[in-house]
Amino acid sequence: GTYLLRNTRSHAILRCTDFTARPSHADQLHVDLWIHGHNLAIDAGTYLYSGQSPWRNGLAHTSAHNTVTVDNKDQMTMVSRFTWTNWSKGKVLKHEKNLWQGEHDGYKLVSHKRTVIMLDDDRWLVVDNLVAQESHHYALHWLLGDTSFEQKDKSVLLSLDGIKYKVQVGMTEGKGNFSLVRADSNSMRGWRSRYYGHKEPAISMMLEANQPQVAFWSFF
Repeated sequence: GTYLLRNTRSHAILRCTDFTARPSHADQLHVDLWIHGHNLAIDAGTYLYSGQSPWRNGLAHTSAHNTVTVDNKDQMTMVSRFTWTNWSKGKVLKHEKNLWQGEHDGYKLVSHKRTVIMLDDDRWLVVDNLVAQESHHYALHWLLGDTSFEQKDKSVLLSLDGIKYKVQVGMTEGKGNFSLVRADSNSMRGWRSRYYGHKEPAISMMLEANQPQVAFWSFF
């Protein structure tokens, strides 16, 4: 359920699985991205299993991962700290040298297909296609490692070891609402946990839209 694309000085790790054992996170189509040894697009981790709300295994939710949520819901149904029902099924459609494509059925009436394209010079393009008959709320989320940053429209410039990395998101059609948050004191947004019981700031970027179909793109 874990796949790899490797570029010259970068690589992407992708999550897509048909669960055969109890899921721990609702993380279908999550992507981790490393460039020049820096983990730019990161996994949030776990933090706590038994904390107060919203931290009671809160980072297991879809919204904490680098994927798209629909109507603010998880890809599966969490019925306890460790138990999910209605397991989503992921399917890999393509896995070539420079391209990976997969989909999952976690949102039933909404189809979600993600394509990850490896470009020259360690650049990456991620395209998310979501299709439904009726309008839904779609939220594309990326969690980025904490560093100095600068926001420019629907993009962020990260500074790491004297190198600037640009992360930009957009839509092929329609208007989206872009937001950027670091370590929100009132929610789980903008946090990561490298090991159990510890949390630290991260940078959360999100692009949201309300429409029947959407094609998000993300450029690194």
